[in-house]
Amino acid sequence: MSEHGTWTITRAEVGPERSRPQRWGELGTIMRAELWERADHPFPTDAPGYRRIGEHRVSAIVATLAEEPPVYCRDEDGNQPSELIGEDGWLFKIYVRPATSQEAADTLAEEAVAAEHARLRQQRLELFGLGPGTDGVIPSADEVQLQGAVMVPYGAELERGIDSYVPADEIRVNQARGEAWLLVYNGRDGDNWEASNCGSRIAIRYPLTPERAQLVTELRAQYEAATWCSEGVGTEAAAELIRAGWTLERATLSLGAFALRTGEDAATFLARPWEEWERAGWGETYRSYALRGFAAADAAQLADAGIPFRTARALQGAGRTTVEEILRARPPQIPDDAGRIVVPPRGGWSAYVTSDPQLARDWLAQRPEEWRPEGLETTPGVRPVHVTDKWSLWDDGALVSGTWMEAGRYPQIRTADRPTTLPVGAVAVLNLIVGSHTTVPRSVWQDLLEATAHQVDVVEHDEHREYRYGSDKVLRRHSLVTPGGERWLWEVWSGQGGMFDGEGDSYESYDVYDDEGAARLAYRDIKLK
Repeated sequence: MSEHGTWTITRAEVGPERSRPQRWGELGTIMRAELWERADHPFPTDAPGYRRIGEHRVSAIVATLAEEPPVYCRDEDGNQPSELIGEDGWLFKIYVRPATSQEAADTLAEEAVAAEHARLRQQRLELFGLGPGTDGVIPSADEVQLQGAVMVPYGAELERGIDSYVPADEIRVNQARGEAWLLVYNGRDGDNWEASNCGSRIAIRYPLTPERAQLVTELRAQYEAATWCSEGVGTEAAAELIRAGWTLERATLSLGAFALRTGEDAATFLARPWEEWERAGWGETYRSYALRGFAAADAAQLADAGIPFRTARALQGAGRTTVEEILRARPPQIPDDAGRIVVPPRGGWSAYVTSDPQLARDWLAQRPEEWRPEGLETTPGVRPVHVTDKWSLWDDGALVSGTWMEAGRYPQIRTADRPTTLPVGAVAVLNLIVGSHTTVPRSVWQDLLEATAHQVDVVEHDEHREYRYGSDKVLRRHSLVTPGGERWLWEVWSGQGGMFDGEGDSYESYDVYDDEGAARLAYRDIKLK
C-alpha cells in the first residue's frame, strides 16, 4: 500500500529462475483480485464486484496502476516472503485501485455468464442424472424412438472444441411425446460396448417434466446462438433462423452451402422457401462446408442462373473468386481437330488425356473444377500409338504421362480408342521411364520401342534398420531384347519408412540411367539413414 486509494497485491510463482518471467499485471490491466485490508484503510464496499471472503480479505475488480520488477527468492536465504515459505520462486508485486463501473463491466459480464453456466450445468446433472433414484429408464434397442426428438445444446460442443475425437453426450427432446433423452457416448476403449442400445451410445429416456421443460428453455436461451456461431452462423443470423423455426441440428445438416453472418443474410435466405433452395442444388448436407459457403444474396443469384452449389464451389477452386466470374465461367473450347487433348494435373491428381474432342467436352461439362484459366493443351494432327492406364505414346513421338479419359457414369462409361501396338518389352521400358523421379530424355528410350523381351535383375542391395525405421537402396539392371541385340537400362531405387507415434510413413523413388557407370555412382551417393 503506497498511498490513499491504492492497494498492494503480491503473487508468487514457484519454480526455477528464468531470465524473463512473464509479467503479471501490466499498467491498465483489469482483473478480479483478492486483497488484504486494514482497519485504517478499508476497501470500498461499493467497488464493482466487491465481496468479503474473510475477516481481513476481500475480492473485487481492480485496475493496475503500477508494477514492480519481479524478484527471485531462494528458500536457502532464510528471508522468504510468506507466499514462498519452503519454496524457490518469483515474487510479483503490483499496485491497484478499485476499477470503475465502466472498466469492470466486461469482467462482471463474463462472471455472470460463467455463474449461469455453472447453475445450468448443476441443474442438468440433477435432472438428467444416471444414478439410483432418478426417473430415467434405459429401454431396449427396439424401444429407442428418436424420430422427432430435437437436439438441445448445453455447452458441451463449445467446451470440447471441434477437434475432439470423442463425441459429446446429447440431450434430445420430443415435445409431442413428452419425452427427453440423454444419449451417453459409450464407444471408448474400456467402455462396456454391450450396454449400448443406440449405436455407440446408451440412450436413457426421461419424462419431460415441467422442470426439465424449463431447463430445456433456459439451455436454448443460453447456448443455442453461441453453438450456432461455432457452426459458422453469425449471432444475428442465428436469432433470425431460430425465430423462423430452424433447429441447430437441421441447420448443421442443411446449411453447409451458405455463409450466414448477419440478420440481412438470414432474411435473404428465408425469403426463399427451403424446397426451392433444394431444387436449385443448394441443399448441401456436408457439415464441413459450414464455414466456407456463399452469402445468401450471392447464392440466390447463382441459383437463379441455374448454378448449383457444388458447381459454384468447384469453380471457386478453379480460380473464379467472385460471383460475376462464376456466372461467366464456361468450359474450355475444344476444336474438332484437337488431336491430342491433355488436361494438366491439378494438385496431387494426374493429367487426363484423350484423342476424342466430344468425349473431352462431355468430361469437362461434368467437372467445373477443371475449367481453369490455364485451360488445356491440344496438339492437332496426332494420333495415339499405344495407350495404358498411366501413359500414352503418340505418333509424333511424345510420351504423355496421364490417365486416359473416361466420360459418363457406370455402367455406361465411354472412352476413346486405346490402341496397343507396342511389344511387351517396349511397354516395360515406358512403364519404367514414366515412373522415374527425374525426366528421362527421349534419346534414351526412343530406339527401345521395338524391344520384344524384358528381364530385371538385382545387382546390388543395401539396407539399414534401426528400431522401427528402415531405409533401403537397390541397383537393378533391366535387360532388353531388341532387333539390334541386347540393351540395358539401369534403375537406382531408394526407399525409407517406419512407424512414428503409431502412424506409418514411407517414401520411395527411382531414377533411370542408360550408363552403368553413372548408375553405380548414383547408387553409391545414396546415404542410408
